[in-house]
Amino acid sequence: MWVLAQFPYFTCPRTEFFSWTPDCPADPVFTPTLYPVDIPYLRDYVPQINVLPAQLHALVMAAFVSIIGPFGGFFASGFKRAIKIKDFGETIPGHGGVTDRMDCQVLMSCFSYLYLTTFVRSADAVTFLVNKAVALQPQDLQLLISKLQELAANHTL
Repeated sequence: MWVLAQFPYFTCPRTEFFSWTPDCPADPVFTPTLYPVDIPYLRDYVPQINVLPAQLHALVMAAFVSIIGPFGGFFASGFKRAIKIKDFGETIPGHGGVTDRMDCQVLMSCFSYLYLTTFVRSADAVTFLVNKAVALQPQDLQLLISKLQELAANHTL
């Protein structure tokens, strides 16, 4: 991840399906950060580590996938036993349907969305708007600036 984060192709968001702007501001998730090590015995050898916050998020996601992810499969298996069926489908012979192969993905997709919106995405509305404004055409950006100046002149606190 450290190597890929150096290239804007992997870190800049796409604004449209076929367009891409390689000159986006660096997201804090892809900026190397120094973290102190607070584990007593390890702190003597490694006082701090330099990692991308995205790597820490990936570590949390991997731990959740390996520990909690299988419970989605257990839940689906219990549900199938409750309604007295062996498989959800017959698409893949001997393995059940596509749903049988994807049962833990339901739990993981819910966790991934919750984790992404809570811990990864910035709730800063100004940063979000600036990132959207960067993708505007020059004449649209000029119109936006004039509208914002008009709003600021008429706004009372």
